[in-house]
Amino acid sequence: MRISVIVPVFKVEQHIESCIRSIIAQTYKGMELILVDDCSPDNSTELAQALLEQHNFPVYTIIKHTRNRGLSAARNTGLAAANGELVLFIDSDDTVEPTMLEEMAALQQEHDADIVVCNALRIFMNETQPAKPMKSTLVGLVDSATAVKAILTFKEKAYVWKNLYRKSLFDTIKFTENVYYEDSIIQPLLWKEARKLYFHPKALYNYLKRSNSITAQLGQLTNYEAIPDCFREMEENFSKDVRVSGELRASLLRFTYTWIRNLTLTISASDLPYDQLEPTLQKYRGYIKSTNLLRINGRQDKLLPVFLTILKVSPYLYWRRFSSRIAKSPVP
Repeated sequence: MRISVIVPVFKVEQHIESCIRSIIAQTYKGMELILVDDCSPDNSTELAQALLEQHNFPVYTIIKHTRNRGLSAARNTGLAAANGELVLFIDSDDTVEPTMLEEMAALQQEHDADIVVCNALRIFMNETQPAKPMKSTLVGLVDSATAVKAILTFKEKAYVWKNLYRKSLFDTIKFTENVYYEDSIIQPLLWKEARKLYFHPKALYNYLKRSNSITAQLGQLTNYEAIPDCFREMEENFSKDVRVSGELRASLLRFTYTWIRNLTLTISASDLPYDQLEPTLQKYRGYIKSTNLLRINGRQDKLLPVFLTILKVSPYLYWRRFSSRIAKSPVP
């Protein structure tokens, strides 16, 4: 089966050649490579193309956006151009092991799985600490409900890039553009639509952890604003699916409310003043339903309802409690 490998490219001049070399080195030959240049201001795409031409790479396409549209848009562009029955996403600052596609394609065929998930290694850039294994808690053939519950209870990570997908899963599901944490938004939906998933307990993907990632800084405030709407769409999707149990819907509620708490803490802890943050915090406040606060009590995170009750009652008090600006202010 042909595999479409989609690589969004943006400001990765330092890393793109390593990424492309790891793709060229694949032992699986039935693939096409789709590079999506998201209006990168450096020579990333030119470096990639030079390597591909040097090695006479058989099937590749380079698509250029006329403006920078973000990671999700680049992935959607790649999906629209993909001709393979299977699809794999690789971030352009990461690398993959030479047998990744061959091993995952073989498992997909053997088990007729809609998704094959491998393990990964987290590699820390400019740090002396060794690579850290990123292991799935699930192993072998797993049904959709089991996989989705694992991701909604934070036992599995929502990384898109270590999954080999049947492309037809994306016929009705697309990446949400102009938001952060897009993987955590789309992955539960994709895993829910899969009939079977196979978890391969071998590290075949090398994830480069950079200090300037979105998890290390606030980024653009506008890219947080649509996330509550994404959660509403996710809830609606789950509620309309008769296959989804009440237990799974309860797990989804705790999943989205935990994200609401974590994201509003990140936003509040920035150095921005409240008048700039208020519209965003109000959007998150609007997502919270008072009746749901009693439903998210649990042993794992007993303080979650407390955080969200404060946010629901007063975003300003919430901000004052967790703002780094307040913490840095001198005591009179």
